Amino acid sequence: MSSQNKALTNLEKKLHVEASRLARLGNYQDAEQLIGDAIQSNPTCPAYFFDLMAKIYVQQGHYQKAESYWKKAQLLEPDNSAYQAGLSRLAHDQHPSRWRLLFAVLILAVSIVFGWLWLNVTDKRDKARESFWETRWQGQLAQINQLLTAQLDVQGESVLTQVNDVNKRIQGMEQIIKQQSQQITELKGVNKQIQGIEQVINQQSQQISQFITHSEAVQKPQQPTNLSAEITIPLVELQIAGIRIMQEVQGTRIQFEQALFNKGARLNVTAKKVLAQLAQDLQSQFRSEMRIYIIGHTDNLPVKKNSMYRNNSQLGYMRAVAVAEYLRDAMQLPASVFSLTSKENIMADNSKESPKRTVEILLKKV
Repeated sequence: MSSQNKALTNLEKKLHVEASRLARLGNYQDAEQLIGDAIQSNPTCPAYFFDLMAKIYVQQGHYQKAESYWKKAQLLEPDNSAYQAGLSRLAHDQHPSRWRLLFAVLILAVSIVFGWLWLNVTDKRDKARESFWETRWQGQLAQINQLLTAQLDVQGESVLTQVNDVNKRIQGMEQIIKQQSQQITELKGVNKQIQGIEQVINQQSQQISQFITHSEAVQKPQQPTNLSAEITIPLVELQIAGIRIMQEVQGTRIQFEQALFNKGARLNVTAKKVLAQLAQDLQSQFRSEMRIYIIGHTDNLPVKKNSMYRNNSQLGYMRAVAVAEYLRDAMQLPASVFSLTSKENIMADNSKESPKRTVEILLKKV
């Protein structure tokens, strides 16, 4: 055998091995393409190429092509029993026996008979079941209809009763609304009358106001132009025993005719009575813009050596404090309203008729 034939044989074996591998992997188309190309390029290729091609066609269901390739392989190698076995297997698969066919027909007939019987039995059973349920449902529907009819009758009567009650209430409300409408109409008329009366009253009030204004303008006396008249407190009408009231430029001066202190700076009984009456009358006429100045008085004799006061000035101041505290408690005034001072020797007359143990009160307008 030449080297060229050996190389060709090796190539054919490799192609056969590769095609067999592809066929085992299920890649029949590539295997068929590979073997077909080899057979077409070398018609005298070995018989096992045709055998592999026949097997590939059998796997794909192409029995006629497989038969032709096995016949070609048998022509090349008549003694190879494998090719004849392949042809026999194809003939057996393509032509089943008569008994097998009869058995299949028998099985089919039995299946048809049993199916028909099953359908008949099932149909009868379904009809009986349908009849049972239909009868049962008809009975239940009849009961439901009876219950609904009875309930509707009862509810209908109840609804009619409620409707009648509502109609009666509506009629009563309509009557009430009519009465209220009449009352509203009457009230509107009364309101108009009241408005007319109010207009008349307003007109009369304006006329009265104009008359009062005119009367005040006519009767109002002219105010004094001097300072004393502007700040004078009208206490001249008071009738308090033991008090003198004098109107001055500075204000209203109040003097006491009797001594308020027996000795020292303690108020006597007469002083408390007079101050109580003064506080009562002043409280009714006191205004917020007023201030009360209290000046304590002493005689012109010096204090004794064993006295608790250093001099007459201190004694006079303490007398002013005593009067201020009494008036503040009686009139319920704040301490800021009072201003206290002392004047020694303000009354130089030491006669018994001249009050020395006293104070003076000066009312001023701030």
